[in-house]
Amino acid sequence: MTNSKACGPIFIAGCGRSGTSLLRTIVDAHPDVYIPSESLFLVDYLRLGDCRPGLFIRWLLHHEPQLLCWYKGPEVIGDTVVRTVAGLHENMSKTVGARIWGQKTPRFVRYRSLFEYAFPDARWVLVYRDPRAVVASMKRSGQHTNSVIRGCRRWRRDNQEIVSFIEYPESCPENVLLVKYEELICRFEETMNEILRFLQLPAVPVENLLGQAKPVFFSRSGFEINTVRNGVRPNPKRINDWQKILRDDEIAAIEGLCAREMSALGYDPMASRSRGFGFFWRDLADRISDVRIIYRYIRYWPSYLL
Repeated sequence: MTNSKACGPIFIAGCGRSGTSLLRTIVDAHPDVYIPSESLFLVDYLRLGDCRPGLFIRWLLHHEPQLLCWYKGPEVIGDTVVRTVAGLHENMSKTVGARIWGQKTPRFVRYRSLFEYAFPDARWVLVYRDPRAVVASMKRSGQHTNSVIRGCRRWRRDNQEIVSFIEYPESCPENVLLVKYEELICRFEETMNEILRFLQLPAVPVENLLGQAKPVFFSRSGFEINTVRNGVRPNPKRINDWQKILRDDEIAAIEGLCAREMSALGYDPMASRSRGFGFFWRDLADRISDVRIIYRYIRYWPSYLL
């Protein structure tokens, strides 16, 4: 998939809890790359396209809570909103000696056409993972839904384009690389070397990247979240930990709701599983318990509501 064009911005995306944070942390350890913490707010500003950012837009952008978590430079005033956004990243890249900037925000996978218009020379690494592992990780995170049904809906929505690219390989653009989480973990060095070649980055020993990798904390806010809690060295033995976390009825529900996409992505269902009548009541209770996520934002990051 690699071509001769110089590498533009790097975007790492996919369904949340699919390994995007792990991959971002390792790629960011490359001396040529700077990738800050998640910046979902960029979608709202890039929708303004080629508009010149007025005073109010500039003020809003430079006071975004997620931007304040990683940007510590002067105010950037570009001739367009896109140039302003790029300038913010370029300023921070220079401070760490990097020549390429990137972004890792999982939900950007839903807005790829918007980012393609703004940054046509960008390269995308789209990560996908077994939905059973994704839902199990969501339930344990404390920041995502506890509901199996909601988790499945998000997994299906955020993997639509990936499924399409796998079913119709000729439709996958040259600037997109698909990475299966399980292969990243089990064939780590080989997969990372493939990713570095695709991003047209100078070869660096993978062990060096692991040694330099630093997990991201959402600083300058009430949150102190280590995005890679268990370190960055892959552990293939934990690939199937979801079997210990999910109940039989939850596994059956995930396999039923995600059957077509699972098959397309190469994930086999487990046999002899029953959803059970009690699942629906438990899922309703999980939906109600999701209110805790709103409470966390109000308590720890009230400015985010603005």
